[in-house]
Amino acid sequence: MLKLTFGDVDRHWQSELARQRRGRAKEIVHAIPTDRKADWALAYMPGALPEYVHALPVNVDWIQNQLQYNWGRQATFLGFWRLLLQGRQVGPPWLIVRVLWATSALAVAAALAVAFLKARRTANRDALISAAIASTPLLLPYFMDYDLLLLSVPAVLFANDLMRRGTMSAAGRWTVRAWVALYLWAYLNPGLSGILHVSLTVPLLASLSACLFIRAGAAQEPAQAPERPQPVAEPHALAA
Repeated sequence: MLKLTFGDVDRHWQSELARQRRGRAKEIVHAIPTDRKADWALAYMPGALPEYVHALPVNVDWIQNQLQYNWGRQATFLGFWRLLLQGRQVGPPWLIVRVLWATSALAVAAALAVAFLKARRTANRDALISAAIASTPLLLPYFMDYDLLLLSVPAVLFANDLMRRGTMSAAGRWTVRAWVALYLWAYLNPGLSGILHVSLTVPLLASLSACLFIRAGAAQEPAQAPERPQPVAEPHALAA
């Protein structure tokens, strides 16, 4: 025999009401244009942005510095130097780790700036966009390896450039090798970085970025026109 108390009915009603509210909230969020969601959040969720800015550093510090964080999954110079020198030791990064991180990031930023200045003269915009996107993880303090899906954009631009030109320079061949090595290592890194105490994702990504920097500053080679098939001469009739 089924017995229901007022408490059971109240809990059921509360859960059903919460479910309906969540469904209605999802409908409202999906109805808001993508470029206006930030404005909507600031208008209808006062205090959300300041709370996010205040809570994010605290949460990141708790995850990375107060627990045994898997630094091998970070595709950043901070993750590379920390795993190499400090391992998975709990605590804030050492001074030498922070110095090497800042130095490496500044070197990549300087190389990107030089590539930008050269690309303005060569008008090689696609190569510059590829270099900028590929080097982005190296300039940030936090970038997970599964976010490297972002590299699909420079990969497509690079492949399109090769198909358009029809030829491959020395920098192009080294770029292809860097792409292949980074792609293969991405499958092995989650399991091997903790064992080897080093993540090769960052050096491979830095090598790829260097190749793309060189391509961005190099003069564009004229694209080869597709070869047209030669007309076949009609056979002459044999004289009787």
